[in-house]
This record gives sequence, structure tokens and C-alpha cells, in this order.
Amino acid sequence: EAVVGEDGLLESQQKSLVHWEHVKMKAELFWSRKEVDNALRLIKLLCEDLSQANLPPSSLLYSKALLLCGNWLAESQSESPSQIMTQYLEKAISEAAQTNSSKRRKS
Repeated sequence: EAVVGEDGLLESQQKSLVHWEHVKMKAELFWSRKEVDNALRLIKLLCEDLSQANLPPSSLLYSKALLLCGNWLAESQSESPSQIMTQYLEKAISEAAQTNSSKRRKS
């Protein structure tokens, strides 16, 4: 069983962040092309992946993805406003607040 050192773990996290940023950009491209279904499918998958990921405390990627997804769902009227608020927007604020407090503790 291989043990990954701290450097290897950080490298792995960085690769994951780059991958997730790429997925987010791809979703944004679909959205800009008015390919709403593809954009929503991709950003929802990204939110699911990020919710289970062990992201570094300084990363706001999950919050940004939740916020983007909530905004797109509202704009496309794909889900009810209450669902959008609880599942995406409130969660985005909560995640951002946790990230911000984590950053403050380190400094």
C-alpha cells in the first residue's frame, strides 16, 4: 500500500482543482452558446463532485459552482425558487463563510 506524502497530496489536489476549473469553464462555454441543458448537467455534476471532494480550505471553487448553478437554474426557471435557494444559494453562502473563517484562522 503506497503512502502519499504531503507534497504528493498537494500535487493531487492541484491537479483536481485544475480539472474542476476546466469543467466549470466548459459549462460556462455551453451556457454562453445557449446550450442550457448541457451547461446545467455539467455544473450540477461539478457541484456533486465538489461536495464530496477534500478541497483545500482556501478554495472557493465549490461556492462559486453552487452560486453559478443556482443563478443558471433561476434564469432558466428549471427548478423552484425555494429549491434553488436551499440547495444552491444558501449552501454557497455557507461554504464561502466556512472558507473565509478557515483563512482567518491560518493568518
